[in-house]
Amino acid sequence: MNKIESFLNALKRIDISKLGPAKAVLEERINVANKLLNNEVITKRTTKAPYYLNDLGVRYSSSPKQFILSILKNESIIIPTADELISDLDEYNVNILADAIDAVVLLTGNFEAVRNIVVKRQEEIIEHGSYVLNIYAGTACAALNDGDNGIIFFKNAIKKSKNILDSLIAKHRLLATILKRKRNFQLFDEIILDIFLNDLHKISEYDKLQITALLNNLLALRHVMDKDYANAIMSDLILLFNSQQLLRESIQQGKELKLDVSESIRYTSQIAVNQAQLLHKLEKHDDATNILKHNLEIVSQNAPEYLSESLGAYSYSLYLSDHFKEAIEYSTKGLIEYCSVGNTRGIDTIRQIRIGSFSKLGDNDNVKREIMFAATDKLGIKEVLNDNN
Repeated sequence: MNKIESFLNALKRIDISKLGPAKAVLEERINVANKLLNNEVITKRTTKAPYYLNDLGVRYSSSPKQFILSILKNESIIIPTADELISDLDEYNVNILADAIDAVVLLTGNFEAVRNIVVKRQEEIIEHGSYVLNIYAGTACAALNDGDNGIIFFKNAIKKSKNILDSLIAKHRLLATILKRKRNFQLFDEIILDIFLNDLHKISEYDKLQITALLNNLLALRHVMDKDYANAIMSDLILLFNSQQLLRESIQQGKELKLDVSESIRYTSQIAVNQAQLLHKLEKHDDATNILKHNLEIVSQNAPEYLSESLGAYSYSLYLSDHFKEAIEYSTKGLIEYCSVGNTRGIDTIRQIRIGSFSKLGDNDNVKREIMFAATDKLGIKEVLNDNN
C-alpha cells in the first residue's frame, strides 16, 4: 500500500459526525478518490468533488488544499509530502495515471506534485498517454504558470483527440494557456482564426453554439489583456453579449433534445460575470448588478449545483453598487452554498464582501465577528451553524 492509499484509508476513519455541511463534501471526495484509485466506474460526481484538472480557464485552485488542512486541523493524520506523492505517482501505469493525479489533487490539493510528475514522465505521456491524461497534465502545468509544458501537453491532446469536438476542447485549453500564461497574442490570433475558418463547420449546430460562445469569451479576454485594446471595453461587451445569446440558443436546443444543459448554464453564468466586471469598469454598477440578478435566477432554476458562484458574484456586485444590506443578505446565502461544496476560496471571498459591507454600515461588532470566523473557521461550518440557530 502506497502513501496515497494509506492517506485515503486514514481519511475513511475520521469521525465526520461533527463536520456539518463539510461531511457530505468529504464523503464524496473519499468515495470518488477511492473509485479512481481502484479503477471503478464513477456513476455520480457532483460539484462537491470538482474536476480541478479539467478547469476551463486552466486556473489554480487553493481550495482543495485549504479544505483538507481544515478537516485535519484536529486530527493526527499527516498529508503525504510532495516527494512522497511524486514517488507514488511514478509507479502508476501511464494508462491509469490520469485517475491517480485526479485523486491526488482532489484529496490533497497538491498541484505541484502533479505538475512535477507529469513533466518527469513527459516523454511517456506524450507517446502513450490518453487524451484525458494530456488534458490533466496540461492543466496542472498551466495552473502553476508553466505555460511551456502546458502548451506541449495540450498540443498533444489535440493529436490524441478521437473527434473534432475533443480537438476543439483541447484547442480551447491551449488558447487559454497561450493567452494567460504566455501573453502571445500573435500565436493566439493565428490559432483562433484557424478554428473559425477550418474547424467550426465540422461540428453540429448545437456544439457550434457552445464553442463559438467560449471562443468569443476568450477573444474578449484577449482584448482586455492586450494594451492595444485598452479602450475596447465596448467591443468586449458586444462579444460577451453575443456569447450569451449563442449559449441561450444552445441551452434551448439542448432542452428540446433532452440533453443535460447544466454545463452550458455554467458557461453562461461565467460570461455574465465577465460582462458585469466590464460594466463596473464603466461605472455602470446598476446595469452590472441587474445582469447578475437575472443570471442568479437562471442558475437557481436550471443548474442549482452552480448556485454558489452566482451568489458570490451577485453579492460582490451589490457591494460595488453600494447596496450593502442586500450584499450581506445574499452573501449569507452564498456562504451556505460555498460551504456545502467545500469551496474554501469562495468562503474567503464571501467573507471579504461581508467584512466590507458591515464596515460600510458601521457595524463594527459584525466586522469583528467575520474577522474571527475568517481566522478560525475556514470551512464555514461554525458560522453557518451559528446563523441557522
